[in-house]
Amino acid sequence: MSEDSDWSNRILQIVAYVSFGIVLVVLWYAALSSLTEDLTTVGANLVNVEFPPPSIFPVYLKPITWLYVGSLGLLYSEMELNKERMKMLSPGSKTLVKLAAFLVAVVFFYEICYNFVLWGGEIAAAVVFGNLNPDTLVNKFPDLKEPWNLVFATKLWTVFFIAGVYVFWFFSRLENVKPVGGGGTAPPAQAAGAGAGLLGPRPSSTRGLSEWASWSAGLRRSY
Repeated sequence: MSEDSDWSNRILQIVAYVSFGIVLVVLWYAALSSLTEDLTTVGANLVNVEFPPPSIFPVYLKPITWLYVGSLGLLYSEMELNKERMKMLSPGSKTLVKLAAFLVAVVFFYEICYNFVLWGGEIAAAVVFGNLNPDTLVNKFPDLKEPWNLVFATKLWTVFFIAGVYVFWFFSRLENVKPVGGGGTAPPAQAAGAGAGLLGPRPSSTRGLSEWASWSAGLRRSY
């Protein structure tokens, strides 16, 4: 393995570890806050706070955004690190993975469109009533007792959509990669030998050219 490949793998490993840590921390916080807080909206505990707090550091993100970044970073790094293993999967297995990824992308593409349309309508209504706060808007359907925060739902569905598209593209790329040093049909010149072509021995000198021409003429007369 080349030095460039080693360096690339180290970077991917760092990204994988950091992304995995981010996902674990956010999920731990989500579980803890769900147990300690009286939540009436699904996902609100990952939207109504910023980390790190804006008063401490000028760059901050919502926990759902950290989960968004960490999940996609983990997916990308793990897929790239295990690329060679995935190349060894059978064509049938690759087709099943692509089918599953395609269905995930299609389903969550609809969910994203639905949430953005609903979100836009809710924002327009909030502007009319003068109490606009995009972070508090919710989707009350289909369960009126447990509405979903629209920021949380939209980012979560976007993660699934991007993951489906990326996995589908990744396995399509694997299918187009030809194995090195194995399989395939040799070119006719190689298949016939280093000194042979489709119509007979390949001339290496003027004498060989005359012999080859005589042989070709005799072959045509025999037909």
